[in-house]
Amino acid sequence: MGGETHLYLGRQYRLKIAQGATEGVKLKGAFLAVATRRRNSRRVKQLVRDWYREKGNSRIAFSFDRAALYSPRLRTAHADTAINAAPLGKLQPKWPDTA
Repeated sequence: MGGETHLYLGRQYRLKIAQGATEGVKLKGAFLAVATRRRNSRRVKQLVRDWYREKGNSRIAFSFDRAALYSPRLRTAHADTAINAAPLGKLQPKWPDTA
């Protein structure tokens, strides 16, 4: 499970898993560091998926805010925009499915 590579914003990061009291995912240098209380593949998968979703939502929101900022300067109307929460496709992890 640890050592696989994952793409984020065009770069590859190696998965590094550590057991700890708090759970979360962070980019640390060339690593996608996952801290988890339970070191099992299902929990790691869920944490990584949630992290990707959070980062994606953040970047999309930033892009919409930026578009709203520039729309008056470009003399275009900025429409209220909503994001459909339906998934576009499944993430394809590099580890085998244990379900």
